Amino acid sequence: MWKQTEKFYYQLKKGWCLFFLIFLTGCTTEGDPSGPAPLGSIDFQLVNYLNVSPGFNNGKTVRFRNNTIQVFVEEGVEDLGQLTIWTVVSNGIIQFNFVNMVPSEGIIIRLGQTAPFVCATTSMFRFGEDGSIRQATITLGPLYNNPSFCRNTIAHEVGHAIGIFPHTVDGGLMDFDGGNGQVTEPVATAITYIYSIPPSTDLTPLVRPGF
Repeated sequence: MWKQTEKFYYQLKKGWCLFFLIFLTGCTTEGDPSGPAPLGSIDFQLVNYLNVSPGFNNGKTVRFRNNTIQVFVEEGVEDLGQLTIWTVVSNGIIQFNFVNMVPSEGIIIRLGQTAPFVCATTSMFRFGEDGSIRQATITLGPLYNNPSFCRNTIAHEVGHAIGIFPHTVDGGLMDFDGGNGQVTEPVATAITYIYSIPPSTDLTPLVRPGF
């Protein structure tokens, strides 16, 4: 089991696709974002990798201050039902409220231009002094809802926006290519835990050094 865990985190490190200039690319291609992943025990190494280790908050957790996240969507965006996967896998802890103007704290989803063959990007993060995410912008490229190339793009990018910063390599939704479209059990447990504790929680005592 230890060798398997060690190998898993080695693969995660190899698969790191996060740039410190905050340019997160999500190019999902397969899968169906439906159905809850059963929650298991909390893997603090994974929580650290997904949320803390990128270093946005001096080694402490980062999340929106409120569990109900405001979402502003520009005209023409489709497939917004994909957001519900995060409510489902967090057992209702994470909720989304659509608003008709750009929120001071929340997610902006808009249509725009991305690099060739890139479905979408999540960027332009603003952080508060308390370690909270104040604003994240998702830019959907021209192919974002083309089923022959991009699938589950919004679900994937919202995962980045709420605090899953790097990509995973576990075959699930947060893989670079969207994997099978499902939020895997470890990732579901991790994001649920992040939104069950305050921003700026120090996980140092719970994380083994070297990961």
